[in-house]
Amino acid sequence: MKESDLIRILFENFNSLGVFTGDSKISAVDKLCRGFKTDILAGCEVQCDWRFVEDEDRKFHNLFGAGMDTKSVVGYNTTEKTVRDQKGGTAMMAFDRFAAEVM
Repeated sequence: MKESDLIRILFENFNSLGVFTGDSKISAVDKLCRGFKTDILAGCEVQCDWRFVEDEDRKFHNLFGAGMDTKSVVGYNTTEKTVRDQKGGTAMMAFDRFAAEVM
């Protein structure tokens, strides 16, 4: 059980979330977040140009925290639209009580 005054932040170098290739890494990160009752998930090397993601369920804001209140943001190269698996990229998500605090 996590104390109410405790905040858990998980930072991960994803080295690709595999948004276009499967669910194994996404499921593992979601399980980790739930297991530790994570309040904020942050990561780098997402390796995704989110403009290529057509399925709403595969967009970052829907990948984690099903059934929870969430708020998220992604950062990626918007200057060039050449490949869906672009290098770099960052993402953050706040869960439950923190989602209401994020602007």
